Amino acid sequence: MTHPVVLVHGAWHGTWCWERVITGLEAAGIPTYTVALHRGSVAADTAAVQEVIDKAVENTGKNVVVCGHSYAGGVISGLDTTHAASLVYLCGVLPEIGVSIAGTLSQSSPHLSAATVLSEDGRTVTLDPDQVCALFYNNCSEKDQAWARDLLLPQAVSSFFEPVRGIAWLERESTYVICTQDQVISPDSQRHMARHTAWIIEFDTDHSPFLSRPDLVVNLLIEKSRDKS
Repeated sequence: MTHPVVLVHGAWHGTWCWERVITGLEAAGIPTYTVALHRGSVAADTAAVQEVIDKAVENTGKNVVVCGHSYAGGVISGLDTTHAASLVYLCGVLPEIGVSIAGTLSQSSPHLSAATVLSEDGRTVTLDPDQVCALFYNNCSEKDQAWARDLLLPQAVSSFFEPVRGIAWLERESTYVICTQDQVISPDSQRHMARHTAWIIEFDTDHSPFLSRPDLVVNLLIEKSRDKS
């Protein structure tokens, strides 16, 4: 028996980014769930993840492994961990309680800040299409870069500045994956955040291993999903 896996995408992205990971996990017989965020706030995004976790537990009778990418690290940190077998932070933001995602990253993402475009009403931010591929997908093929770039969505500005209300990473076994070629969140910043977790792994990838090296993500999640009871 294995634990089901819940995949939570990062800012600007959607469930589409997990397609290759889903294929690998399902081929291994692991029930896999995704969550569509963009609910307008970290709290609302966390509630959406919690709802999917509850559904997965109801369907399978097993606690879940939750994998959060980038921004979603802040989202999954606020979860009720009652039914979480473990958490995986995939180059994810790992905030202290009461600190926002922007506050956690502070000066660690200068290239990202330069590539963001604020909407006229100041409510959402998008990514400069001329810069996004070099930042997020620097290990990906040009075809994959273009595919992902065209699917990105605006992100609510407020979601970056809302204090995170939980520290789920302290309540459950957590794993941090440092992506050593990441141009979005510096590897050094990731190492600083990773010190809070029980397990630290390094992928020699860009910020988007779900696209550039899905095999690494799949193999890790297969390992984490194994029932050790």
